[in-house]
Amino acid sequence: MLERRSFLKSSTSVLGGIGLASLLNPQAFSETIAPHIAPRAKRVIYLFQSGGPPQHDLFDPKPYLKKMQGQDVPASVFGGQRLTDMSAGQTRFPVASSIFKFKKFGQCGMELNAELLGPLGAIADDSTA
Repeated sequence: MLERRSFLKSSTSVLGGIGLASLLNPQAFSETIAPHIAPRAKRVIYLFQSGGPPQHDLFDPKPYLKKMQGQDVPASVFGGQRLTDMSAGQTRFPVASSIFKFKKFGQCGMELNAELLGPLGAIADDSTA
């Protein structure tokens, strides 16, 4: 009976051999795996952009965060668990509010970050409809 571990070991060897053979002789594999549609793209630009400004820095002012600025986050938020491996050495977790100023725009009174999204204030009434 073939065990799972030996099956995985032998199948990875087979796949590695196929990959190596295709690298050593690309012509042998080009006809058997040819695409049914001719590719048109000559280049691909892949952008992975993690991060960006959080919503409380753009559209959602949090006045309570300003009031709690610098105080430790309540234990009820974390439930006693560590957030990430990066925070393993931290002894405290202070509350941080937005460093930007908010302003009301339009007749609707939409609050936007005046420093980052000021030009969008001109269409605040149109964007709430």
